[in-house]
Amino acid sequence: MIWLAVLVAYGPQWFNGAEKCVVLEGGATLEQVVRDGLVPADSVECPPSAVGTESLRWSLPQVLVGILSVFVLFFSMLAAAEGSRCILRYRKYQSDIRDHRALLHKYGRADEAFAS
Repeated sequence: MIWLAVLVAYGPQWFNGAEKCVVLEGGATLEQVVRDGLVPADSVECPPSAVGTESLRWSLPQVLVGILSVFVLFFSMLAAAEGSRCILRYRKYQSDIRDHRALLHKYGRADEAFAS
């Protein structure tokens, strides 16, 4: 989610070749954000034309990166869910093995089962 938010916020600037151009909001000055370490020292403030509706138009590479990032996010979440499911199944399997060994031990067949 953070990666997608950063992509939406800074992707258009990066694709337009203005990666050192920053948009200042809330009355902050360029010197303040450089001093705070939020942007590199060689950054410049974006011109007003880059901040308006012109920067909201996405080119084909930007749209493709956006669509691909949604797929990456979806499959990452799917992989995390599948990994969690596999861990839970493995824990249940280990529990079943312990129960089975206890049952064999209870009826005196543990030596026969573990000998082979």
